[in-house]
Amino acid sequence: AVHQGSTVGGIIAHIAGFLGAPVYILIIAALGLFIANVIFGGQTKFKTCFSVSCYAYLVSWVSFILGIVIILFGDLESFNPQNFVPTNLGFFLNPRETSKALYGMATSLDVVTLWFVALVSVGLSFATKRKAKTVPVFFTFVGFWAIWVLAKVGWTMLTG
Repeated sequence: AVHQGSTVGGIIAHIAGFLGAPVYILIIAALGLFIANVIFGGQTKFKTCFSVSCYAYLVSWVSFILGIVIILFGDLESFNPQNFVPTNLGFFLNPRETSKALYGMATSLDVVTLWFVALVSVGLSFATKRKAKTVPVFFTFVGFWAIWVLAKVGWTMLTG
């Protein structure tokens, strides 16, 4: 049973790794379309929102490159495969000594994620010909992100 579970888990991990980023970008593009058109009354197409999200997602390469450097030159004893890039507050906390809710909240406060949201906000603002201003779009995205983080932390508190 353990062998079969690890085989299925490995397959699911590979599929999730392959489809994770495109699905994430599609969700952000759909949310951006909702924010730009419905909330701020802009007139942009999904293709434009998807392009903005794809270009903004390129900042994640900073995390990838930093992660490779840390894997190659970092301390193996303190390496945490769940959170190995020092772009969030959770990196500096001990996951065994910190409550799961606090650790989940700290890992969500990520510089690269905020940078990504800022770039999407600027792109959507220009896509709507400045009908939707950058700062309100940014804070709308941050509001949706905060709801997601609170739901994630709440689920962590419920399930332990």
